[in-house]
Amino acid sequence: MGSTVKRLAIRVDSSDRIGGGHFFRCVALADLLKERGWSVRLLSLDLEGRISNDKLIQDFELLLFSSESDVFDHLSFEKYDLLIVDHYELDLSWEHRARQLVGRLMVIEDLDGRHHDCQILLNPDFDSTFRNCRELVPSDCRCFLGFEYQVFRKSFRSLQKEDRNYNPTPEKIFVTLGASYSMSRSPWLLPTIDSFGIYTEVVTTSSNPDLADLKKNCEGSSHLQIIVDTPNMAQHMSDADLGIVSGGMSLFEACYLGLPVLSLSVAPNQVAISKKFSQLGVIRYLGEIDQVNREIFKSFLIEAVQGYSEFVKVGRLAKNLWPRGGRINEVLDFIDAP
Repeated sequence: MGSTVKRLAIRVDSSDRIGGGHFFRCVALADLLKERGWSVRLLSLDLEGRISNDKLIQDFELLLFSSESDVFDHLSFEKYDLLIVDHYELDLSWEHRARQLVGRLMVIEDLDGRHHDCQILLNPDFDSTFRNCRELVPSDCRCFLGFEYQVFRKSFRSLQKEDRNYNPTPEKIFVTLGASYSMSRSPWLLPTIDSFGIYTEVVTTSSNPDLADLKKNCEGSSHLQIIVDTPNMAQHMSDADLGIVSGGMSLFEACYLGLPVLSLSVAPNQVAISKKFSQLGVIRYLGEIDQVNREIFKSFLIEAVQGYSEFVKVGRLAKNLWPRGGRINEVLDFIDAP
């Protein structure tokens, strides 16, 4: 008799309000577990601006629901060995109810101080500690804490193993401020980058509400190119010499690949990790996007371009945060254990 396929469901959302970072992280984790023989489904609400491009999620079954009640109806009917939830808006009471319906419950968290009812907690935030974890979860919960447990897509893990060669001066800039970031919050950003005359890729998704305006801005420039719904994000980052990146999952990915980064926070939950990265010297942090103007941004970009030989040291230091590619396999081994 062959072994029974283990069944995994991942509860995660994306939208033009919450962005796509959690969704892409869960796709990365799903990919890793699929390699280990798990059957994977993604469970999401059908929200406005959700990630919907088939190129990005083609290897997994995505089930869409109209409400959390529908999600629980599904969990009551289907039997999953493991449910993973990565969602700020689903709280302790949600987890308590879900835990009764599945074999095991795993929570992915980025914030400190939230209580959870789960058997596995993954928190890649820098400030997480075992001590505060034990006060927030059941006694039987296994905690994996710290940036070394961050989940990266397979394409990133492959490129991270390679030696990175830096050009003497930046020849390509990589820009991403999130799957649904509205450039209307910083209309000065792309024109300022364009004025430097350096080839720049602006990466976003088809869920971006400003996609038409972004395309118009880029089409009017000989230096700006817009990239939409790319399945090759890692390669675009790896080929760049300098990154302008928001403080979400893309910041982790850029640092993982050793890309020298100027970072801007575009959401409140990105501030703490951006400041921590800055304190470690692995990025140059400009601040919250609504508090940065053209003059501040231009001064940072001038410093990065003109002092590029020094700026690359930031990228090298960032990549060294994961000297062996990270410790996510420890999490996977624990999940796989009988």
